[in-house]
Amino acid sequence: MTALDGLRGVAAVVVLLWHATLATRFGDSILGQISGWPAPPRDGVGHLLFDTPLRVLTMGTAAVTVFFVLSGVVLVLPLLRDGFDLWAYYPRRLLRLWLPCAASVVFALLLMNVVTQKPENAVSRWAENYTFPDLNPTTAVSAFFVITGDPRYNNPLWSLKWEMLFSLMLPVIALIVVSLRRHAGAALLACAAVSGCGAALHVDELQYAPIFLAGGLTAVSVAERPTARDLASWARVVGGIVLISVPEMHRTLFDGLMSDTAGLAATGFVVLGATLLVRGLAAPSSAGRLFESRPAQFLGRISFSLYLVHVPIILTLLNVLPGHPARAVAISIPVSLLVAALFARFVEEPSASLAKRAGVRASTWAAGIARR
Repeated sequence: MTALDGLRGVAAVVVLLWHATLATRFGDSILGQISGWPAPPRDGVGHLLFDTPLRVLTMGTAAVTVFFVLSGVVLVLPLLRDGFDLWAYYPRRLLRLWLPCAASVVFALLLMNVVTQKPENAVSRWAENYTFPDLNPTTAVSAFFVITGDPRYNNPLWSLKWEMLFSLMLPVIALIVVSLRRHAGAALLACAAVSGCGAALHVDELQYAPIFLAGGLTAVSVAERPTARDLASWARVVGGIVLISVPEMHRTLFDGLMSDTAGLAATGFVVLGATLLVRGLAAPSSAGRLFESRPAQFLGRISFSLYLVHVPIILTLLNVLPGHPARAVAISIPVSLLVAALFARFVEEPSASLAKRAGVRASTWAAGIARR
């Protein structure tokens, strides 16, 4: 399913563009409106970025939802097809996630020590919130504990907490998926509804856990119907993008967000859209050719690394070029891609190899004990 690798790469770039935009003067005008605090009016460029279809290029929160659904699919699908080696799975998966995360924390701390961060160099509230002129040793050490730690020194690590938790709970999730496979459609709707309620109630567990479960239920559909006609794939892809855009379309068409509760509950549409999008690209079709292209596959290969390293780079360049935030952000995009490629080559890929070997050894060790 190479198109899903490309989708992961495109989603990582969307997150990069979202954070790059938040670091500029345009960030407060949209984030303020979403968060409910006073937002400055948008000028022509801001209107173009946030109130036109170009907004899909910076829908970073929706892109993270796509990541979560993809995780559910790629972890549950092998269980439905090939069985499950619990002994190999846990060391392989946890090392695969934790080692790059830990390396990204080291990377962020190094940048913070080399280039002093100054809040006055931030031109947006988002950038100011993640600018730290002084390092706190407790916070720095805490960042290495992905599930319980403080991710403020590398903001994207907040989502890895949920990746880790889902990975730990995979056997339970798999049992739930198998028990619901005959009613996968209704269960997907329920997952979207529960996730929307969790967002409206500000209960993170209710918001995020159903997204992974939705990915697992999508894996059922992929396993049972691995092929699809072009028309069906296109319908899923287009329909998925439309559903993902529902909260933004409401904001644009009606000149403002829904009420706080309804607006957050609308994130359930994003969950449904992400599952449709992933399902539409899971089977080979003309709809997936763009995501199967060489650029998309390259982005897919470095997507995890790009997700982990881009925010420290953006914040560092804001302080390297004080007074020129637009220039700093523009430079940060190619620099992030380059550093991500190096990070993938020298950190992520060796970590994956080490994790695989650890899984094999754990499985062999467990089999030896069983034979005694």
